[in-house]
Amino acid sequence: MKRTQNKKIKKKKPVTVMFVPGNTDKARKITLTARTIKIMLSAGALIVFLVLMSTWMAVSDRMEIRKVNEIKQENRDKDKTIQNMKQQMEEIRTEQEALTQRQVQIQKMMGIRAEPEETPNRGMIRTNDREILNQTEVIKEEITDKSRTLDKYMQTVKKNQAYYKALPNQWPCHGEISSDYGWRKSPFKSRNESFHDGIDIAGQVGSPILAAGEGTVIFAGWTTVYGKTIEIDHGYGIISRYGHNSQLMVENGEKVAKGQQIALMGTTGRSTGPHLHFTIIKAGTTQDPLLYLP
Repeated sequence: MKRTQNKKIKKKKPVTVMFVPGNTDKARKITLTARTIKIMLSAGALIVFLVLMSTWMAVSDRMEIRKVNEIKQENRDKDKTIQNMKQQMEEIRTEQEALTQRQVQIQKMMGIRAEPEETPNRGMIRTNDREILNQTEVIKEEITDKSRTLDKYMQTVKKNQAYYKALPNQWPCHGEISSDYGWRKSPFKSRNESFHDGIDIAGQVGSPILAAGEGTVIFAGWTTVYGKTIEIDHGYGIISRYGHNSQLMVENGEKVAKGQQIALMGTTGRSTGPHLHFTIIKAGTTQDPLLYLP
């Protein structure tokens, strides 16, 4: 029992710390109890913890500020990119409109009576803003090349307006091509192949048929194969033929303008349904009309 009491007494004894200066001053003593030492150690640990926390918070704040600044800069860059994209697209739209007007002007010079077509919207796969800008640059280069081609073409048309007005490059009717030029299987349940000397454009009975070019009607009447048929001599060795009509609106010897209505679509002659059989003959030989039509 005495030994245990002595240990407890020793633990409760205060600790004396002596500071001995290097000069002639007297030594100083500081007496600290165990409780005071614990308090001092706890306070020191707390101070170290607070210092570490404040340092970590300061570093975190700096990192957050840096992230915010990076986001702001990224947003500013995106805004600039978007503005640049808008400007590029506006330039493309303006150039496309100019091309459309030039095409219409060339068509008028040729005598083509057609409403201006809308400029096709070029599909762009959106990957990122930079990729879109690259694509717009490619489109602008293509538009520039097309503009140069149209300028050259316009000069050619101006020099040969009479020829281009006579050239059968006006679509003779609206509809879908149901049969191409060239060899094909017979549409009349025959296994044999036959040569189709024109193109068939399917439509509805009574749809207007237009002259593909300026010229003189050299035939307006009935044929066994094409039913009610019209042939126009455009000069320059070129003749166009329009077959299977339901009604003819011009006569032999009549002068017609490009785009003038000359007949109504039908299904006369050897026909499987309402359509226009359109043939172009040059120097006595039939040619694929798609070589002439825009």
